[in-house]
Amino acid sequence: MSSSMDNMSIYTANTTEDNPFPQPSYIVVTVMLVVYSVVGVFGNAIAFYIFFRRRDKSTSVIFILALAGCDFFTCLVIIPYTIAFEMLRSVVVYDVFCKLFMFFQTSNIPFSACIMVAIGFDRYFCICHPFLHAFTIARAKITVGCLALMSITFGTLTSLSFGVYGNEYMNMTAYANVTLNLTETEVIHYSAQEAPVREPGTYVIPDMPTQYENITQYEISEIRVVYTGQCGMNEFIVSEEFTKGYQKVYTAVYIISFIAVAVLYTLIYKSILMRRAKKAKRKKRSHYHSVAGAEGAAGETQMTTINGNASAEKNDIPQQNQNQAGSKGSVKRQSTLRETNVYANIKTAAMLFVVTLVFIIAFLPSWLMAHGLLPFNLVVFYMYFTYNVVNPVIYAFMNQTFREDLKRLIPFGK
Repeated sequence: MSSSMDNMSIYTANTTEDNPFPQPSYIVVTVMLVVYSVVGVFGNAIAFYIFFRRRDKSTSVIFILALAGCDFFTCLVIIPYTIAFEMLRSVVVYDVFCKLFMFFQTSNIPFSACIMVAIGFDRYFCICHPFLHAFTIARAKITVGCLALMSITFGTLTSLSFGVYGNEYMNMTAYANVTLNLTETEVIHYSAQEAPVREPGTYVIPDMPTQYENITQYEISEIRVVYTGQCGMNEFIVSEEFTKGYQKVYTAVYIISFIAVAVLYTLIYKSILMRRAKKAKRKKRSHYHSVAGAEGAAGETQMTTINGNASAEKNDIPQQNQNQAGSKGSVKRQSTLRETNVYANIKTAAMLFVVTLVFIIAFLPSWLMAHGLLPFNLVVFYMYFTYNVVNPVIYAFMNQTFREDLKRLIPFGK
């Protein structure tokens, strides 16, 4: 997710025995994720197969293949993994399974988000600057590879921050100005959450609640690493400072992606409007010249007949008209082909814009919940997987070639 550390803290806070999820929500989420997994596996497998078989692969097809592959892996592996974590209440026997879960969660979504940005740039250059050829097939493949490597890096760094082991603090002593009806364990538990420690010593307690404001510091004489069985954040491999800095970078990737996509599609829309305005102006001008030319030709024929030069003109005009007709026909064919390509690029851009819009709508509530900007709701939180399922449906509705290939692939579609 956008901030996997915040996401996981919400997740574990709502999956403990002390605060279990409401049973109805748990059932709804389980059924929803099972449906997503089954439908998404078949839908994305078909989409990947159809686009992979195309001989005339374009840059947009390369990016769609990357999205279909990512969505297929999500529905086949990540969603079932999430269901298992929900059933186990995030209780994991082996540390590697905890790290693997966090790796999957935090490498999948950034890859999709960055692919959306790459698609936006690709459509922008195809429509707004078609002669630059900024994106080629080779460059599109390299872009996908680089984005995959970046996403793997994100997932790896996140996985290093989580595990099933934690610190156990021994021989704890809390110091207070006055005696309170409070156990030392409660004080240390709160303090360790606010400021985890890695070695024995005396620590100042930061930002204690009002009822504990007289407690100023605590001392730990021994720290032991213990197995907790709960997949949660720890500091055994990377420090808290590094994790906080990494969180900011991780979050910034999504904010930058959303802004970039909005700007690119705004420029594309503006370019389409300008092109339509110019086309309408040329059409109006062409209509004016055709009318004026017809009137001029009629006048010239009449004058030629009056002057007795009809026979001479009759011999020269056919050859001249043939040359002009051939030249005009070639220009017209080139113009028609160019307009057809532009129209095809606009249709592809519209389809991919809908894909991007669905991604943002499906993902935004979960992103806001992970950052505490919306109250947590289990069902809404996991609806971000909707994006991984609906893309083949969007292709089917907005891509005629895809529909034709689908009819040939499925017997009852004929």
